[in-house]
Amino acid sequence: MIPVSDRAVAVMNSSHIVQRIRCESWLDDTLLAADIPIINATERNDAGVMVPERVTLTVPHHDGLTKYNPYFEDHPLAAYGQRLKIEVGLDIGHGDVEWIQRGWFLIQQSEPQGSVVNVTATGLLTLVHEARFSSPYNPSGTFSATVSSLIEPALTAEFSNLTDRNVPNSMAWDEDRLAGLKELIDAWPAEMIVDPQGVLQVSDPDTVNEIPVATLTMAEGGTAIDISGSTTRDGAYTHVVARGYDANGAIVQGVAFDTTTGALRYGGPFNSLGVPFFFFSPLLNTVGECRKAARTVLRRLRRNAARRFSVEAVPNYALQISDAVLLPQSEDVPDGPHTCIIDVLNLPLHATGSMTMVVRVIA
Repeated sequence: MIPVSDRAVAVMNSSHIVQRIRCESWLDDTLLAADIPIINATERNDAGVMVPERVTLTVPHHDGLTKYNPYFEDHPLAAYGQRLKIEVGLDIGHGDVEWIQRGWFLIQQSEPQGSVVNVTATGLLTLVHEARFSSPYNPSGTFSATVSSLIEPALTAEFSNLTDRNVPNSMAWDEDRLAGLKELIDAWPAEMIVDPQGVLQVSDPDTVNEIPVATLTMAEGGTAIDISGSTTRDGAYTHVVARGYDANGAIVQGVAFDTTTGALRYGGPFNSLGVPFFFFSPLLNTVGECRKAARTVLRRLRRNAARRFSVEAVPNYALQISDAVLLPQSEDVPDGPHTCIIDVLNLPLHATGSMTMVVRVIA
């Protein structure tokens, strides 16, 4: 959750007014525009895609002072490396406005259409995704040093609550830099997310906060407008088998079983024969490393296959994907309360419209 004041939390838990959107455009260290006028803006975050964040903006083609004609390399809306810093100004009462930074976004496309310019921008992991290796890449040094070498100078990383270790010298990645980064994160194991300041936060998955930061209820005084549930067999597994190589080249393996009391438990009603997911990485060199990686991958897969709820609610500009939220017991959630993780977040960054989310039950 993005840190905000108690006054902002109280306002977002009731009806509230977005003062306006502030959008800066930067090219390297040069500020191209301090306050691009915005007619409409929507942010979409999806934990299931390589680059989770995507923003669409509508800008006036001419605002009376400036004509936004994004054909030149140094234009604020051009797609030549321009980054947008987007903040939402929340009216918190007594004439005060609290600015909530939603993040940094890389412009992908700007297209004039009549009286407006339609702009699409994506999260900063786009820079890593685009930068494919032109020759095989051999990582070296520690896991943290390798993460930094994969993303710098486009991004910087901060590490917390992680035990570092050396990367095997014998491995190589062919082309996909972002896939290599994600393999490294899984094998460590760790979790990563780009924070609103544009820094890649890498942390121990066992210390990720799963305490709900917001309650979504349709009861009187609640902020939810509609809640509906769904389930699927897609992506459901009962155990994970993680494999790698030891120092002598022999295969090492660790297995993590779903030992919960849920339907997806190993040997349970979902499939009494068991449904394995196989994860292989040469970054895993001991049975212990394999077991730890298997537990982390199983935790993520368990989330993916968990019961889902689609929620429509009053916008909360402090929420992010991977935040935990609480669904209390209600007519729509008869077996609640449930702690859920936000997987998909669609957020209007303007004064009208509701927020929609897909959340998955974890407890």
